[in-house]
Parts: sequence; C-alpha cells; structure tokens
Amino acid sequence: MPFLARLIPRQMCIFGDAAFPLTPDLQVGFARMALTVLMSLFNQWMSGVRISVEWFFGLVGALWPFVHCEDEMKVDLMPLQELYFCAILLTNCHSCFYGNQISSYFLINPPAIEHYLDASGASVPAVFL
Repeated sequence: MPFLARLIPRQMCIFGDAAFPLTPDLQVGFARMALTVLMSLFNQWMSGVRISVEWFFGLVGALWPFVHCEDEMKVDLMPLQELYFCAILLTNCHSCFYGNQISSYFLINPPAIEHYLDASGASVPAVFL
C-alpha cells in the first residue's frame, strides 16, 4: 500500500481486523495472547469503531442495493470500482441531508452539503462516515 503513504498524514493510519498485515499505515488489534489491560481496552474500543464502518457499508447497500448484488455484477464488463465510489459519494451526500447512525453514535453532525462538495477539499475530509 505505498500509495497510502501519500494520502494519509503520518499521524493517521487505517485500522483493520487481523486478516490484514500490520504496517505503519495499516494497524490491527493486539493478538489474543497475554494481553495487558490497556491492550484489551484498546482492542475493545477499536472493535466498536470497526463496527461503525460495517454500519456504513450496510447503509450503502440499503440505499443502493445494486452495488451488493453479486449475481448482477459482471467483473470484467462493468466499472465496479466507479459504481461503488459513486454509491459512497451519494451515501455521504444523503448523510449530509439526513444524518446517519454513525454520526449519531459519535455525536457529530454531518457537514452541510455545500461544504462536503466543496471542490477545494479544504473544509471536509474526502470520505465522511
């Protein structure tokens, strides 16, 4: 994932589950053997955050079910990545208008649609969850 190094500021990283390798840009929870109390608390807290990402994928699928229809998607015949990115963009726009479970969970308000779609990128992150 060398391209991530250019996209993610050094003080940030992506957190994934144990199926992913541990790298400076991609962190995973601590292994289940001989965990300290702090390690256990970290794993528990990050698990809750990861679940919120699953909520987002569920919201994308609920709003745009065609992106989760494996039988309908043709890997070599359709621009699947573009379709999914479009669904994410539209989901984020929907969240700007109506909010979502994730913003409620973290007690944050989604940005105004004008700020989210600001082409300068100065006002909001590229992907709002």
